[in-house]
Amino acid sequence: MFMFLDCKVVLVYKQDDVSGVYEFQENRSCFDHNHCLDYKGLSKKDKSTVLEYMEKTEFKDHSKVKDITNKSEAFIQGKNSDLKIKIPRNQSAYLLKKTKEKIWGPSSRDAQTLMELANQLELNFTDCLIKIQTSENQLRNFIFCSSNMKKLYTKFNDIILIDSTYRTNRYNLPLFVIAAIDENSKTFVVSFGIVSSEEAVNVEWMLKELFTFLEVPPTIICTDSCPTLKKVINNILPNSEHLLCAWHVSQNIKKHLIGLSIISSSFVN
Repeated sequence: MFMFLDCKVVLVYKQDDVSGVYEFQENRSCFDHNHCLDYKGLSKKDKSTVLEYMEKTEFKDHSKVKDITNKSEAFIQGKNSDLKIKIPRNQSAYLLKKTKEKIWGPSSRDAQTLMELANQLELNFTDCLIKIQTSENQLRNFIFCSSNMKKLYTKFNDIILIDSTYRTNRYNLPLFVIAAIDENSKTFVVSFGIVSSEEAVNVEWMLKELFTFLEVPPTIICTDSCPTLKKVINNILPNSEHLLCAWHVSQNIKKHLIGLSIISSSFVN
């Protein structure tokens, strides 16, 4: 943590040659924290001792640092919503991490937190789609579509785009985004979902849940050349026209054919 924040705090101890006891060297130590302090894991007695020591030493001539610490801790605890508080840049990542932990808990509970959130949404927003598929108490697949997303899709369902990211999140799970195009040629998100793998059974479960909820099949579906998507679309949306995305096609041309003399730059562009 100190290296990440570039914190200059150093506590120096020296061992007595005769007694072997380590004595704290206050004059040789540095107390200049550049971030708010975290007392997680300390007992009440230890915390009070640390705070008392800080009052006498660390913050004696560092009222600015103390002020930042107090405001930051209040921000984390949700007791201060003042957006004008200036938080040092090297402290912001630390505060973001602490705030996320305060709201969502540790990252080890992400899947459990998502399932709890899904249950709450189903109770409070009965007109949205939020489906989770589990196996052996582990999250496998997930799909979400709000009522507003459905309303927009109902008006503009001529063309939809389906694409996925691969190994770009902390779980290395494919994230699918389904988008459509409105009357101004602007894209909007229809739905998004996570699957445990891009196997046909997972992708088919996700898209079947989505289009059962949307009720109206799209006229045209644009995707990359993923064979799994092609197979699934033919199975569950046989009346929709499946086309390859022009952008993906152009990227493949640039990647694989740009070096050939028979391909002109005007053709690529």
